[in-house]
Amino acid sequence: MSAWFAIALAQAAAAQSCVGGLCDAERLRPFLEKLSTARRGPEPVRILQIGDSHTAGDQITGSWRAALQARYGRAGRGALPPGRPYAGYLTRDITAGQSMGWSVNGIFGAAYRSGSTVRLGLSGYSLTSAQPGATLTLSADNGRNFDRLTVCALSGPGQGTLQLGLGAAVVAWPLAGAEPGSRCRTMDGNGEEATIASATVVGGPVTITSWSTERRMGGG
Repeated sequence: MSAWFAIALAQAAAAQSCVGGLCDAERLRPFLEKLSTARRGPEPVRILQIGDSHTAGDQITGSWRAALQARYGRAGRGALPPGRPYAGYLTRDITAGQSMGWSVNGIFGAAYRSGSTVRLGLSGYSLTSAQPGATLTLSADNGRNFDRLTVCALSGPGQGTLQLGLGAAVVAWPLAGAEPGSRCRTMDGNGEEATIASATVVGGPVTITSWSTERRMGGG
């Protein structure tokens, strides 16, 4: 019996081990074990879902997030596209704001730019501005405050500077560098939760590829 045939038989046998409609459940063990320690872990448990419009509109992800946070603790909204990258952009638990002065690049729809050399990050969108004072904001809804902000942006020759804000705290973030690349910067609150976060252009150009808000200690 050839090796590939033996592997195929083993995979077929594993696929038949279904209990209550869930097949190959053993593969979920590492994920479930991680969740079981979420309330006391040093860092939030982060879950990535890759999907289409139902994911982009936070329909599936929002319901799953609400259910998991109710059981394992609320660790924040997580990663988002920067600003408001398209008409009808929906969010739960947080409101995104965007001033004038930004251009959008994305993987599909009206934001897609054929031949664009602007790189995209985890979110599938990027926002670029060279206008000092151009600002993106995230505001907590319904008491869903946060104490951590992470912003990811392009870096390299000619890149500008952002000012990041988390509550009353602000920090300047220069993005210039010798080689083209990308960076992420995390701001943690000083023991206090914030209701608003922001990214403001000090000098451009700057390109933001994603950002996220979290609660470091989880909890209810």
